[in-house]
Amino acid sequence: MIYAFYSFEHRVGRTMALANVAELLSQQGLRVLMVDCDLQSPGLESYFTPPGRAQDLGHTPGLIDLLLDYKSKLSQPLPLETGEFIDPVESIQPYILSIPREGTRKLHLLPAGRRDELYASRVRQFQLTDFMENWEGELFFRWFRNQLNEVADVVLLDLHAGEIESGELWISQLADGITILCALSERSLIGTSDMTLNVTHEKMISLIGRPLDVLVVPARIEYAEKLLLQKFSDEFLSRFARFTSPLIENSKGDLFYKLAIPYIAFFEYSRELAVNYRFIGNHVFDAFENIAGVLRRLIELDRDSQPQADKRTWDKELATSRFLRLRERMTENPSIFISYAREDAETVRILYQRLLDAGFRPWLDTEDMQPGDHWRMVIEEKINKADFVIVCLSKYSTRSRGVFQQEIVWSLDVVQSMPEGKVYLIPVLLEECEIPKRLSNWHCERVFEENGFDKLEKAIRFAVRSEKEI
Repeated sequence: MIYAFYSFEHRVGRTMALANVAELLSQQGLRVLMVDCDLQSPGLESYFTPPGRAQDLGHTPGLIDLLLDYKSKLSQPLPLETGEFIDPVESIQPYILSIPREGTRKLHLLPAGRRDELYASRVRQFQLTDFMENWEGELFFRWFRNQLNEVADVVLLDLHAGEIESGELWISQLADGITILCALSERSLIGTSDMTLNVTHEKMISLIGRPLDVLVVPARIEYAEKLLLQKFSDEFLSRFARFTSPLIENSKGDLFYKLAIPYIAFFEYSRELAVNYRFIGNHVFDAFENIAGVLRRLIELDRDSQPQADKRTWDKELATSRFLRLRERMTENPSIFISYAREDAETVRILYQRLLDAGFRPWLDTEDMQPGDHWRMVIEEKINKADFVIVCLSKYSTRSRGVFQQEIVWSLDVVQSMPEGKVYLIPVLLEECEIPKRLSNWHCERVFEENGFDKLEKAIRFAVRSEKEI
């Protein structure tokens, strides 16, 4: 069973709740896997490492690496000896960390990803909409869901706050249920209502094949604000009791206060697990224990009931042909010469790596020039033989002299010998800057913008396919 944890607002304790519930379910003998889907602001691992050692887990591969490794594999030519491709990657096991626990308890984490200097670049590189539309994202998630259910009894997904559209996509592709944390504010009530209605809508049920379990939890509750709290409680129950009460109908006490997670600064900032502090009056622990109890009952109900039809099942035979077609489409790996000014070397190295990860064959002097090479002869040859030349423009390059300007001249000479309309020279802007007059006839791609690299990648792939069709 896979349950997503979501909150419309940030800093309401969503990740803290997930970590504590995971610990409790693990203590009950279940195999628990946590998945940090919050790629923009990860940190789930910090609840399971000693103070000052959270970075130790941050250096291991995780979800973003899995997604990009999948894209990279699809961008590699098929092995000549077999000519077949089955699974997107062999297994998710290399991306999963075991959290040390006493005895035989099983608690695992699939972190957001390797937290090195290129992490932010890898996250920006990955666009969920593009992944779904152009990379057989639906098939990947069916495979991923099957893998998750094989390695754990219960999987808890930590989703990024606020992004209803992307949150719905993760939920529709993977989840059996969702726990939504709602803070004490009108904005949170409205956002939580929107998400609740969307995940229970007929469209979502039709997409998945059955209804999702929905649990709405009051979070970051300040008990000192009694009048405000009473008003919020009334509004909360009027909006969400119909979703939540059937799940805890056997519990004693008031629905709102039974689930409410109080705000305790110590747990907010220390990243300590509240379940390790079971002293009398620890209402934080009580709330997490009740949430874990609901999820445990759902798991038991699922085991005892007839399996419901789910449209997200993984069928390896049916998927193989679609993966093969996608791989044939994505193994267009043209050679790309990168021209740049030395002052932009760091930015260009990131661009080089992204082109490499996309399955292309970029050439960069600092990475590919060999000892003893005659630089002028090598560069002229690479420009003449390249399928594309990318000219990186910045405030530095437009004022530079020397090799960079010469490379533009050589590239323009090659353009003169090519058929009219062929895409070969691609200027890209690393930042807002003046475009040299001799390149003003070419459209420049702004790779520094959010979707700039995706547009560049699509333009290159489109040019390659157009060339093949001629």
